[in-house]
Amino acid sequence: DGDDDWVRVSLEAGVTYRIDLRGAGSGAGTVADPLLSIHDQNGTVVALNDDGGAGLDSQLFFTPSSSGDYYLSATSFRSSDLGSYELSIDMLGGGDIAGNLRTSAQIQPDQTFESSLDYLGDTDWIAFFGFAGEQFQVDLNGAGGDPLGDPLLRVYDASGLQMAMDDDSGPGLASSLLFNVPTTGWYYFSAEAYAHSRTGDYALSVTTTGFDVPGNFDTPYAIQPGQFVESALDMPGDRDWFIFDVVAGGQYTISANNAGGPDGLSDPLLLIFDSTGAPVAYNDDSGGSLDARIDYDSPFTERLYISVQSYADLGAGGYFLSVV
Repeated sequence: DGDDDWVRVSLEAGVTYRIDLRGAGSGAGTVADPLLSIHDQNGTVVALNDDGGAGLDSQLFFTPSSSGDYYLSATSFRSSDLGSYELSIDMLGGGDIAGNLRTSAQIQPDQTFESSLDYLGDTDWIAFFGFAGEQFQVDLNGAGGDPLGDPLLRVYDASGLQMAMDDDSGPGLASSLLFNVPTTGWYYFSAEAYAHSRTGDYALSVTTTGFDVPGNFDTPYAIQPGQFVESALDMPGDRDWFIFDVVAGGQYTISANNAGGPDGLSDPLLLIFDSTGAPVAYNDDSGGSLDARIDYDSPFTERLYISVQSYADLGAGGYFLSVV
């Protein structure tokens, strides 16, 4: 019981491989429920599949991040399930766009990138360089002679952490989202199919829509006593930061008010941060209203940052910011 066969293979980085472990489900063997896994040179599992092929057969797609020897493990889901099997590996080619940070595909603002998802589970990452505060509409649509039926769009930061995702917000089953660049640097748009269940051609487009006030230290915008700013939070979770230079002994009143009308920010919230990112003052719902106000007595001459946001990051809309 518990038989486990390992087969060593040499794989090339960036090339996608399809590995099949067939048993009774396809008639290629007698093992009822084969289980397939891939191990690196240290024996660590780097990919695993059960029941991804015909019936209870296993199938997976694997694109190694580094070239070298790997080990294909052929076993069964139940240790008592013994019998014959067929193990095969097919190279799908190195022309496939990598679905990770190693991608060589890029897109620029106001351009359209066209490609295809060639097999079930295929994911294409397209790199994009943005500057803090830039705002874009990103659309992923089926296109070409074999349109991708239900595209799904994700956005990742330079470390590979997901920042945003959309499915079906565009026309039909197309995906569309508004992306505010929080910090100058590289980002990645992921083109895939919903549930990795389809293949086909797609078009990814990035359209400039404006310039958002960054919600971090990259902000170029400043406000000083006697000044007034009118702006807007574009979506729930959006935050606008403004540079605020103060002097020791200075007394300041900072107000964030609903700009009014149907598109006003209904419940603004104010935070003041020091140059380390530590909060030094906060207010929500001052003076019996939903507007925010901070009376701040500065103990130091320093640079601070005013953050305008919505209560619990739930709202969006126009606001007035003033300092007196």
